Amino acid sequence: MAKQNRVIVVAESDKHGGSNFGLLNPETKLIGLEKKEYTPILTETQKHLWELREWGREEVIHLAGKSPIVLFDHGDVNQGMKYDVNNTLAAQMKIAFMNNEPWLHVKNLVAIRIDTGTGSHSFGDGDAEEILTHTLKQAKPGLDIQFTRHGISEIGGVWIDHAHHGPQTGSREWLRGNVAWYYLKSLMMKDIMRGRVPPHLVLRGHYHSVVQVFNRINGKDDSVYRSWLWVLPSLCGINNYAIEKTGSEYEITNGIIAFEIVDGKLKDSYEFTKTIDTRDRETIL
Repeated sequence: MAKQNRVIVVAESDKHGGSNFGLLNPETKLIGLEKKEYTPILTETQKHLWELREWGREEVIHLAGKSPIVLFDHGDVNQGMKYDVNNTLAAQMKIAFMNNEPWLHVKNLVAIRIDTGTGSHSFGDGDAEEILTHTLKQAKPGLDIQFTRHGISEIGGVWIDHAHHGPQTGSREWLRGNVAWYYLKSLMMKDIMRGRVPPHLVLRGHYHSVVQVFNRINGKDDSVYRSWLWVLPSLCGINNYAIEKTGSEYEITNGIIAFEIVDGKLKDSYEFTKTIDTRDRETIL
């Protein structure tokens, strides 16, 4: 039997390091006001997120086996200094590094791509993601680590279009995925009309909610174009600002998504996620 060319792509998004509701590596050490080192105490949300992320990461490593792994981080690695600020800029950058640091110990990790996030969370013009890229490169010289505002990357023969901002997931449950499907269809048609082959996989973050859509377009001479789009789950809980913006959304899905590429084709996707109901449930009478 011929040997398969196989790659595992893993996608994480919206860690919001520095928020009490964001991802926090329990091994993180920060410098206090008196210049003394201390280990921050994780909130219950942060404990849940870290356990979930590390479970997902171990599952990805097991899924990959000896196959190479490519990591995509889709931005908003920090909370920023505008909303729900709990740490200094320096502390937030240390948190962002420590949140990604466990991946550096994975022997078959061959590349990391980091998409710049929202300005209010990225200290302006993607500075958080640029600084994180620099510190990760220093920690792991020789590993292929880059940041981008909007990238299209070929991995194992599969083209992946990746950026932080993308379509909304739907204002009503019965509308879920509609906007994403129109977004994907438009993106594909734009490429086809300009003589380009559309990406096989489109990855977006920002909305802290999971949507998966597929579209198929017939081209000339019996050619067929097929593309998937994922709006990715976050690695962040719901704070007061998010509650206000979402009209009191109470359900959130957190985790990471992995994709298996075999012999130049997108074979399968794997969700390492958990959905929770954040409402305070009680019986009064």
